[in-house]
Amino acid sequence: MRGAVQYLGRNGAKVGLTGFCLGGAVTIIGATKIPELGRRRGVLRHSAGAGGEAGDVKIPLQAHFANKDDWCTPELVDGFDKAMKAAGKSLEAISL
Repeated sequence: MRGAVQYLGRNGAKVGLTGFCLGGAVTIIGATKIPELGRRRGVLRHSAGAGGEAGDVKIPLQAHFANKDDWCTPELVDGFDKAMKAAGKSLEAISL
């Protein structure tokens, strides 16, 4: 993923990350590991906290969650939200 961001950036493309479920976890990993994203944004859906530490996130994140979910529970989402805020990171969490 980092190679793709580097390649696209060489041509002036503005690159962000987005992912659903496991892809949401990959978005969080990318938000912690890809410095070339600069001040871009990551968007994840139906995934919270997997794949990275909140304190290591380097870009703003927007996250969409379901209010009733057996896997990505409201408690898990709340914990991720609190960890991001405690680390001083930008997270816009939207529950549907």
